[in-house]
Amino acid sequence: MEDKFGYHQDLKNGEGIIRARTTGQLRSWDMPRTLRALEEIKKEWGNLEYPGVYILLDSSGKKVYIGEAKDICIRLKTHLTSPEDKIKHWDRAVIINDGRPATQSDFNDTVIRKSI
Repeated sequence: MEDKFGYHQDLKNGEGIIRARTTGQLRSWDMPRTLRALEEIKKEWGNLEYPGVYILLDSSGKKVYIGEAKDICIRLKTHLTSPEDKIKHWDRAVIINDGRPATQSDFNDTVIRKSI
């Protein structure tokens, strides 16, 4: 369903992942804290590195942590399997990127650090 601003959000799939995009270049994934959901996203993206920013949220929807990574899937797997104490209570992650691999993305580490 697309709104007047060009935002389109798909329904939640069987793994609990909600995909969304704008008519521009931004893409987002709202995923539960499960290895299956992360594997589903990795399967969708293939073996390429996809950079971006991510927000870890707790069950009440409060922000636990905001981060950026050159390879979102590898970084989220670390947060999933061996999180630091200060961020171990997250329940879902919102991933934001431009849908392009690291070699072509505007979300590579250098660009993000310079703009922050």
